[in-house]
Amino acid sequence: MPSVNVDQGDEARSAGETTLDVHAESPTRVVPPQSAGVESSFAKPFTIIPVSALSNLSNAQVMADDDDHDGTFVVRSDNQPLARVASSRQKAHDLELAQWTTYTLPSGETYYHHSEARIVTDVDIVLPSNLRKVCEHLDQTIQTHHRHHGRTNHVAVGRLIDDTSPPNTAGLAKSEPESRDYRFSASRDEQIGTEIWLRTVSGDETFAPMTLWVDHLARTVAINPPWEQLTKGDGFDDSDEFDATLRYWDFIESHPAHTGLPAGSSEEAMEALSWCYTDWLLHPHADPRRQAFSIEECRELLTLLKTLEAQSIGPLQTHIAAKIHVRLTKHRQALNRVLESEVTHNPASTYKASKDPFGNFIVKIFVRLFCFGIPYKYVPKDDHHYLPSETDTLIQKAKGGPLLADSPIFAAALTLIAALLITSSVVFLALPNQENAAELSALVSLFFSAASLASSIINLERRSSEAAGDENSTHLHTRRQPHPFVQSLPLVFITWSIITLVAAIYLYVYSVEAFPGHHDGMVLNDILRWMIVAIGATLSFILLISAWVARRRA
Repeated sequence: MPSVNVDQGDEARSAGETTLDVHAESPTRVVPPQSAGVESSFAKPFTIIPVSALSNLSNAQVMADDDDHDGTFVVRSDNQPLARVASSRQKAHDLELAQWTTYTLPSGETYYHHSEARIVTDVDIVLPSNLRKVCEHLDQTIQTHHRHHGRTNHVAVGRLIDDTSPPNTAGLAKSEPESRDYRFSASRDEQIGTEIWLRTVSGDETFAPMTLWVDHLARTVAINPPWEQLTKGDGFDDSDEFDATLRYWDFIESHPAHTGLPAGSSEEAMEALSWCYTDWLLHPHADPRRQAFSIEECRELLTLLKTLEAQSIGPLQTHIAAKIHVRLTKHRQALNRVLESEVTHNPASTYKASKDPFGNFIVKIFVRLFCFGIPYKYVPKDDHHYLPSETDTLIQKAKGGPLLADSPIFAAALTLIAALLITSSVVFLALPNQENAAELSALVSLFFSAASLASSIINLERRSSEAAGDENSTHLHTRRQPHPFVQSLPLVFITWSIITLVAAIYLYVYSVEAFPGHHDGMVLNDILRWMIVAIGATLSFILLISAWVARRRA
């Protein structure tokens, strides 16, 4: 297994850390904690052996040295000289685990941080098997990354050497690579650098790791390192940027103890809350979907942040500020999606000039003749339909927009009218001495009124669900308006139901008074039978066109 070289400073050695070297030409003695820093011969770069190195050494034997009682053991290899290492696998595990810091949050969640290698993991590395898997995976990840970029130097996990500069094509000698600084600055509010976030995407029985790179400067979390990420124009768009930023604030929210907030992020959260709070005070009846926070949330969060800032509670302030940024990022992401879908999902675009003039002509004829132009009443007349507000309401009133057609009261009235038409059709069918033509017209009227009632109930249920969603939400959601054909179906069906019911009544009275004879009644029935067939075909055509337009818009 390739060695992992770490350049340890004098400060860490004086703190009592154990040093060892398995590649020395002569046996090297482990420095116990009490004698660390005494012998100057050990003040040199050392190698940290992960648990996997002790369990995978080829033809090696771990045996105790009974002559010494300082807790050291000897590793004997057929092809390597002697070297003194930790006394057992458990002690090697403790040695490796001692380099990690455990953070337990008030919620009970625990994560681990390696400050030297700049690694954060949610895996329970207290178990030796998990720690060995984590070390093996991180070593493999870094070495694979180096081979991909032609790196040959040995580095510590999470502490990469920046030699990704392009090769010197002028034949000059390549300069020595510079060490990339991954350390945070002394101030918790001024972080620089990148760290690795190792998480598992499986359960407790299997280990399926995922390595993510956290860039505190760009405030992103991505699969690739920051210096390998794509930029806009190279397959990286706004949605990817929002996703990367959202993952970053999720990371800070769930790991607030080992690091502080990026520079200026706390002030940004306060500014966003103050801005939103001011908008609520000046426009109390504004659309709640336009704001990321409610007025109560703004008031409580501002008070809480000011209290924590005065008391200097770092992790808690970091957690709360990160949750605020998560909400803000989701709100901006939803707003961006609404703006992007405005052109493609504009209901009015159905009636604009298309690339197929014949198809556009057919739609216009259908809407104006068979639907009586009713779907046009449901087309928004303003350009701000995707984000309704008080100003949009005034514009709709001035331009005669679909305020009445979109009103819940109007939809309820249509439902009541449809129910009355159903009752009238049933009563008419119970009249005696009816001809077939009048009876068929009444049946068609009954069918149209039932279809209008069903579509009205569906529209009312949709409005109720949207209203409930708006009450339970405090940030903007992408809400796509139904197509005008779908919205106008209740009124179109009612219109046809009234027409056919009036025709049935007229035919009943006319057939009884003007055509008392059987022969004349049969002639009239033959004519009206084809009229009923035509009306049924028209209804089917309406349904097919509505389904086709709705599918094109979806």
